[in-house]
Amino acid sequence: MTRGPLPPPANPAAAPRDLLGALATQLGQPLAARYCADLLDGASAFDHPDRLPYLGGRPALQLLGGDAVWATWPPVWAARGLRYVWVDDVASVVVGAVAHDTWRVAEHAVTVAASHELAAAADPAVRLLRHELARVRRAAVRALGLVGDTEHVPEVEAMADDPRPDVRRAAAVALDRLTERLDLPTR
Repeated sequence: MTRGPLPPPANPAAAPRDLLGALATQLGQPLAARYCADLLDGASAFDHPDRLPYLGGRPALQLLGGDAVWATWPPVWAARGLRYVWVDDVASVVVGAVAHDTWRVAEHAVTVAASHELAAAADPAVRLLRHELARVRRAAVRALGLVGDTEHVPEVEAMADDPRPDVRRAAAVALDRLTERLDLPTR
């Protein structure tokens, strides 16, 4: 079925969940999720300019209007979008994006991987535990609590010594989840 351009979102300032819900209504959940995965995997934002505002709202409209400051954001918006639209066949793209060079993409990808329980993201998440930004380390340790296995327990335990208290708290919660989920002896 050939589809014409999508109308712009009714409210480009809406929350991402609402924008992605509108995109899924327009395209169907599978196509919306595959669009996000394609962008996350390196497709050009200009391949489907009518869809981008459903991921990035007003900033996407600025990008499409030629404001280059937003040019690095489409994969970030795509990763975030996969929190709200999903099909299982995009999982490998999400796992690959956990190792993305851009910290915001990696952070969103590891969060999405955790929410969809993608065990294949555990090893790439371990590498994020050494990231300079606490928010990335926190997202990675949270993910390991949900998708990690026994070999990841020492890595999570080591995060109890992180300089940031929020990362240490996330590590404690992750360790509790691992212990319960994997039926490990209480430490």
